[in-house]
Amino acid sequence: MKRSFNTRHVVMLIAIVIASACQKEVLNDPGLISEASAGGPGQENSSGCRLTSYDFYNADGDYHQTEYYVYRDGLVDKWYTWFGGVFAMEYNNKGKLARSWFYIDDALVNTIDFLYEKDNVVHEIWYDGGTQDIADEVYYTYNTKGEMIMAESTNSDYITINTFSANGDLLSWFTALGGLPYAKGEYIYTKQIRNPLLHRPGIEYEFPFSNPAGIAGNSWIASEKITVYDEAGNPFVIYEADPILTQWHLGYQQFPTLVEYIDKNSGQYSAVTMVMENCGQENVGGSEIINQKMATGIIKPRSPGSIRALAAGPRRGLKQRLVDFQKQIKK
Repeated sequence: MKRSFNTRHVVMLIAIVIASACQKEVLNDPGLISEASAGGPGQENSSGCRLTSYDFYNADGDYHQTEYYVYRDGLVDKWYTWFGGVFAMEYNNKGKLARSWFYIDDALVNTIDFLYEKDNVVHEIWYDGGTQDIADEVYYTYNTKGEMIMAESTNSDYITINTFSANGDLLSWFTALGGLPYAKGEYIYTKQIRNPLLHRPGIEYEFPFSNPAGIAGNSWIASEKITVYDEAGNPFVIYEADPILTQWHLGYQQFPTLVEYIDKNSGQYSAVTMVMENCGQENVGGSEIINQKMATGIIKPRSPGSIRALAAGPRRGLKQRLVDFQKQIKK
C-alpha cells in the first residue's frame, strides 16, 4: 500500500528533529539510582513488579487522566483508558501481542492486528469494529538498538519521529499531520529513576496514541516540554516543566509513586502517580495522596494533558480533533 509521506517530507522532518535534539542537554545524575536498565519493554523484570495504574493530574481544570491494567497469566489482559475505552488483548504462542479489541461502552470500535519482523511490531492494521474494513494502518521503523524511531499512518495521515539518547532515554518526539508540523515533545532527565511504563508485560509501546513511543525511555522524566504548531507552522509552547522544581516520591525498588511538576512560565501544577503490584505496600502511597482529588474538569488546549487527549482514541476522528485543536490555540 502506498505510504502517506514521500521521501522528501521524511528527510526534512528527520533533519528538524535531529537538529532540535542536538541542542537538548540530558542532565543525568548517574550517582543517584538506579536499576533503570533492569527488565525491558513489556517484559517481566527480576522483581516481578507490574504497573497497575497510571494517573496524570492537572490542577488547571482539576482533571485526571487515569489508566488501569489488569493481568492474566502475567500479561496485560485489559487496558482501561482514561478516554473512556478498554483494550482487550490476545497473545501469540511467544507471548507477543497479536490482536487487540477496542471497546467503548461494550461496543466494538476497532479490531487491531499486530504484524512482526523479528521481535518488533512493524505494521498495525486497525479495522472498523469486527469488519474487514480498514480504518487505519500504521508502520513502524526501528534503529539497530530496537528503538522505535518512526511511526507512519496511512489513513490518519501522520508521521511521528523519535530521538533517543545513548543510554536509551527518549529525548524527543515530533509529529506532522498531512505533511505539516503538528506537535513536539522534549524531555530532560535529572535522575535515573526507573520507568514503570516498561513494566507492563505484553505492552511494548503506546499503540493507542499517534506518538506511540510516548515516554518510552529507560528512565522517568524530570521535565516535559510540549510545543504545538498552528496552521501556518508557527510554534507555541503550551507546557514546559522546570526540572529543578520537580519533586520525586519513590517506593519499593526505587519505582516512582508520585512525581510533581511545575510549569516554568505559568507556575501550573501537574503530577503523575503510578501504582505497582508485587512491589510492596510502599508503592500505593502516591496514588492515595493524589486520588483524593478526582474531580472531572475540562482539558484546556494549553494544558499538558491536551496532547494525550488529542492523540488517542478512535482513529476515524483523529485528524479532525487535531485540526480543531490548531484552531483553538490561535484564540
